[in-house]
Amino acid sequence: MQLVMKVVAVGVVAIVTMLAGCSDAWMRSQIDLLDYTRPDFDGSSLLKARDATAELCGPPPACVQAVRGTYHTLYKFRSIEDARSFAESLVDQAEQYDPLVLVFDREPVSPGDRAALEEMISTTYVSSPD
Repeated sequence: MQLVMKVVAVGVVAIVTMLAGCSDAWMRSQIDLLDYTRPDFDGSSLLKARDATAELCGPPPACVQAVRGTYHTLYKFRSIEDARSFAESLVDQAEQYDPLVLVFDREPVSPGDRAALEEMISTTYVSSPD
């Protein structure tokens, strides 16, 4: 009986660990980038953006949403794989966060503002800090 309970406990821990690893990607997939375009957006002014979905999404890249800020463009993709392919095509210009890709393609950004934007995106909709 104890062996059965240990096996069940190990299985439960494995499932919880697996789900916890997937949760950040799922949580980020729930982000509506258009929230950053609302006039009443109360987050950092660095994240304030305009909707660029119609202009930027369509094969390629096959994004589902895109917003442009002063210094960046933030893309959302249907899958992590699509986001990875797009980020890799941009070499050093992009940072990927699950289905999101942050690209610094606008006005020159100071190292401090770049780090702040990366931190905001990397910690958005996550279950615990990376």
